[in-house]
Amino acid sequence: MNFRGYTSDPVIHAADLAGAVPPELSLTWLGESQDRRVLIGIATTTVVASLVVGCRVASVFLVQRRVAHDDRLAVLALGLLLLHTLLSGRLITLGSTRHVEYLQYVMPNSTLSHTAALKHAAQLVQMASLLLARLAGLAHFYDICASSSFSSISESNSGKESGTGGLLRAIRLIAGGIIFGSLIQGLRTFSPEGGLTGVDLGDGVFNAGVSLLCGGLVFAIPLGLVWLGGFGGRMQGQKADGFKGVLMMGALTTGISLLRLSLARQNAVSLDPSWEYGPALAVQGAEVGMTLIAISLPGVGPLWDGWMRGRKRGKRFGRE
Repeated sequence: MNFRGYTSDPVIHAADLAGAVPPELSLTWLGESQDRRVLIGIATTTVVASLVVGCRVASVFLVQRRVAHDDRLAVLALGLLLLHTLLSGRLITLGSTRHVEYLQYVMPNSTLSHTAALKHAAQLVQMASLLLARLAGLAHFYDICASSSFSSISESNSGKESGTGGLLRAIRLIAGGIIFGSLIQGLRTFSPEGGLTGVDLGDGVFNAGVSLLCGGLVFAIPLGLVWLGGFGGRMQGQKADGFKGVLMMGALTTGISLLRLSLARQNAVSLDPSWEYGPALAVQGAEVGMTLIAISLPGVGPLWDGWMRGRKRGKRFGRE
């Protein structure tokens, strides 16, 4: 009677025939995979973020006709997100997100060493992409806050005359803080405590906590901008709607960062951390993708307005 189950994975069968797999270990367990779900999640986030940033770039060249620093940073962040997606896909296809016994008994030592290096690279690329995305958002908020039109709006609200200067200083401090935090995260990535799976190297509780704090600080700035501009006051139309969209997406992004922290804490005590690494990869990509979507929404606004104006003109001169 075959109590070990069955798997169609030829790599597992080869390892079993070579005597590398303990006889008491289930082949069905070794053959379990969540790769498809994780790949779909990573690809979906990357595609949506690419479309939104692409619309932002189109708005810059077709409507605004001015490339700002935040636009450049957003494009660089998207490029790194695409690289992180490729690295994640490679890690998944090599088996890094299978059960820990798969890594122990099936994966060759050379592949294990290769995936450990890829995990380091993927984590550093994710950190750099997230940092650039957040800096792009801060640069955009800084430009708005420093503009003369926004200053006149904020100063017209009683008791808020000094608010603009304070918010500008806060943006500079937050930018320095997230750069420093990212540097500390990068140094901790090379901690020697990753063990067999390297999961602790890739996404420790400390790194996830720092990311959550940095993301919360970045998306607190739009709230300050809306407060200075006046709820229901002179900040209306496209700009106010853009800030509302940033706030909503920022709240969703903060929720993703909370999920990342929860997964990191789960990884720290899990007996099967490599299995948890797949969802962690997807959440890391989603954190960058949602940040890019959130900070790109105001840049998409002019393109949307131009398209709507074109539709209205078409209806006006077309057949009723």
